[in-house]
Amino acid sequence: MGQIGTGLHEPKAITEVALTDAEADLEVRGQVHRAAVWRELQAHRVDIEACCRDLLGRDLSGGGQAKIAFVIGKGGEATNLHVSELDDASGSPHPDARPALAACIGKAAAAWAFPPPTAGLATVAYRIGFAPAP
Repeated sequence: MGQIGTGLHEPKAITEVALTDAEADLEVRGQVHRAAVWRELQAHRVDIEACCRDLLGRDLSGGGQAKIAFVIGKGGEATNLHVSELDDASGSPHPDARPALAACIGKAAAAWAFPPPTAGLATVAYRIGFAPAP
């Protein structure tokens, strides 16, 4: 005989994520073309969405917002990626979930190729919002 679940404690599987971002929320410091950085980030939205989907399934089921920061190295590689802010949909901070999101995005970012800065390094801060897709 099969079991009948109450559904009260069963986590809902998140299959799609609504990711919101805007070029206006992209901060770039250093000698690199801001528009090219934006295009590269947009080309890898699927990576970021996958990491946010994992987070929605575990820690922030109602969604939230994050600020991702990293350095573009001399060869165009993304390094020193970290999540400097992570809040749930109500604005409450979730510092304990930041390392997991940073690790997931950092792993994906290892394959991203930004234009190399014309001199030195460049720093990037990228704010995103995420929620379960309706």
